[in-house]
Amino acid sequence: MTDQIPIDELIMRAILAGFGGIRVENGYNSDLGEHVFEWREEAVPETLLPCINFQDTKQGTFIAAQEHEHTMTVEGELLLGSKETSLQKIEPPQMLRLMLADITKCLGANLTWGGLAEDTTVPSEDSIVMLHQGKKLVGAKFSFQVTYLTEPFNPYQ
Repeated sequence: MTDQIPIDELIMRAILAGFGGIRVENGYNSDLGEHVFEWREEAVPETLLPCINFQDTKQGTFIAAQEHEHTMTVEGELLLGSKETSLQKIEPPQMLRLMLADITKCLGANLTWGGLAEDTTVPSEDSIVMLHQGKKLVGAKFSFQVTYLTEPFNPYQ
């Protein structure tokens, strides 16, 4: 097995670290970065709320002579508990909007993910309310795209 890591994996690691930096001490509205998951499939217990769960869902490639331009779509969900578990006793819908703003701010601060990418789009949001084990949880789904370049047929450079 090679020690090389594909650029898309490095970008996903950078996104995980970036979301993990969403903390009040770093100038954000919340400490959403305390609970960040990549590709979590099982239900999230209330003790881990609020949280972000995200995954890369698809990739497109534009092939040019000198380089390949890739567009990775990242989809995520932001889950926030009921009023009893929400931060600072702010109503969940208001806290949800503050946390979505934190996600947007994080993406804006990491457009190139440490020089790995060319650009990151503004997230699109689709707010939802869902029931989980009889308790009302507020959540939102969001997605964004990351564009990066590689040498032709070389996912490592």
